[in-house]
Amino acid sequence: APFSVNICGCFIVVVLNHALLEQGGADGDLCVGANGITNRVTQLLILMVAGFSQGMQPIVGFNIGAQLFNRVREVLVKAIMTATIILTTGYILIAIFPAMLASLFTSDPVLIEYCVPALRISLCTFPVVGTQMIATSFFQSIRKPGLSMLISLSRQLLFLLPLLLVLPPVMGVHGVWWSMPIADVFSITLSVILLFREYKKLK
Repeated sequence: APFSVNICGCFIVVVLNHALLEQGGADGDLCVGANGITNRVTQLLILMVAGFSQGMQPIVGFNIGAQLFNRVREVLVKAIMTATIILTTGYILIAIFPAMLASLFTSDPVLIEYCVPALRISLCTFPVVGTQMIATSFFQSIRKPGLSMLISLSRQLLFLLPLLLVLPPVMGVHGVWWSMPIADVFSITLSVILLFREYKKLK
């Protein structure tokens, strides 16, 4: 699943940058730069949750093998709560200080100005994105790689790619920014449905 996500991620970046260049017109390069800075800020927080979710895997795997299902449920709930707290705190800081965060990567005032809506809009679903990341690791841990891969690829291929083709021609550059949180909403909904179904089985 992680390998597939990385491959699809590369493809999506190409499509996304093309949409930004096309819709940004003369300022297309600035839009691509804003997206690059947004990705850097995103990775700082995503890597924290990714490390946490990977650390969860052996705990879940051990307790599944020992048939200690109450522990598995407990670990799953605590992991989602922790990821949510980390990403919610991160987004609050991003929403309040977007220009300051962007200035860590560039001194260009125009580029910083472009980064402000990019950060606020594209990351607005950050507080709940942790659920999807935990779900991906959880299904790997319980030997259901198919569901893990479905969740991993759903955001990029099933939801984000069509949105990148539909929204930018209608909304311009803001259509690119909004396509990301909308894709997150659909993907997180899928994750919650699958997790809830599995959670009930662990009783």
